[in-house]
Amino acid sequence: MHIDEIDHSFNECERYLAGEEVRSQSVERLLAHSLLILVCAEFERKIKDLVKEKSQTISNSAMQEFVQACLDSVFRSPSLANVKALLGKFGVSYKDSFRKLLDARVQHAYDSILHNRNSVAHGDGSLVTIGEVKGFYEDAHIVLDHFQEVLFADNGNYPSNR
Repeated sequence: MHIDEIDHSFNECERYLAGEEVRSQSVERLLAHSLLILVCAEFERKIKDLVKEKSQTISNSAMQEFVQACLDSVFRSPSLANVKALLGKFGVSYKDSFRKLLDARVQHAYDSILHNRNSVAHGDGSLVTIGEVKGFYEDAHIVLDHFQEVLFADNGNYPSNR
């Protein structure tokens, strides 16, 4: 699933870069770093939003609140390992179904975003370009579709933003 804020940010960066006579590698690198951080933050937010929506299918409001309150302590980073572990908390079949949906290209793209974002966040920097980040995103956002599919498959109750 595409996320409008990320798509808009890519478009803005591309328009900015197209308007310059001489492209600045340092500006492009800074924009690429910003996009990496944005993509990771939005992936994490979307996953949490989907789990919160899933919790709305619970009829007991106290249990809904409990699930939502625990989410931040259970899920802190959108790495694939953490996404799989989060699904595993719903049952082994959720984790296994998700794992089966992931192909190597999608996993590589998703891992590349997280790896480069972590390099930037921890001061090592990254030489990734905006084009590479966008390419990774085009493949990696499919992880969100698979997450949503598996999370809501048991009751056929897909969120309206699908």
